Amino acid sequence: QKTNPLIIQGKSGGIPTPILIDTGSSLTLINSRLLSQLHPNLAKRLQPPPSNITLQLADSSPLHISHTLYL
Repeated sequence: QKTNPLIIQGKSGGIPTPILIDTGSSLTLINSRLLSQLHPNLAKRLQPPPSNITLQLADSSPLHISHTLYL
């Protein structure tokens, strides 16, 4: 059975962006394009991802993580 994801229009740092509501997620992901548009001070706080973390999409393809940011 195919289900449609719950996507709402929202803002992140004042920038309009679609937001996927995933109640089972344990973290929040944003793409690098949106990150580059957010407040410049955030870039100073970026860290490399932990070596022990791997993510995959629902179709089992890998998801590359370039940075982490703890708020």
